[in-house]
Amino acid sequence: MADACRTLGPLPVQVASLRSLGRGVAFNLENAALRALHRRLQTAWAPRLTPQDQQKLQPHVTVQTR
Repeated sequence: MADACRTLGPLPVQVASLRSLGRGVAFNLENAALRALHRRLQTAWAPRLTPQDQQKLQPHVTVQTR
């Protein structure tokens, strides 16, 4: 999987929506190649993943917290 970083390069993302974090707000980000990479890595490392690492990818940028 080390080749994944070398072959993909930068991944441009789109801000898809806003997400409430309860006490904050985040921008939800979207990129199909990022999702595909995440699935590949999850599959390759499945036996070693914690329950948190097995979750669906939810890329975001937190922009406000209280």
